[in-house]
Amino acid sequence: MEALQAEQAWAVSYTPAKLIEMAEGYAPEALKMLNEHLAKGDYVILSDDTQGYPGDLVIDFPAGAEEPYRALIKLAKGCPK
Repeated sequence: MEALQAEQAWAVSYTPAKLIEMAEGYAPEALKMLNEHLAKGDYVILSDDTQGYPGDLVIDFPAGAEEPYRALIKLAKGCPK
């Protein structure tokens, strides 16, 4: 997996109808932790359909976790999608 970097992120979940429910934005420490996982390729891309929310990808991290974090991420400028 390609290393990515997020400039913003939000906790999200999917409703049974597969609609995104957005929660709070990531605080600086949480964004730092997310970017550490992204740099290692320790994530799974769920979708690039952000359903109109600001952002580029919906991911789960860490990859393979029993109960991963789910986030909508806005990629840093210059970062490939």
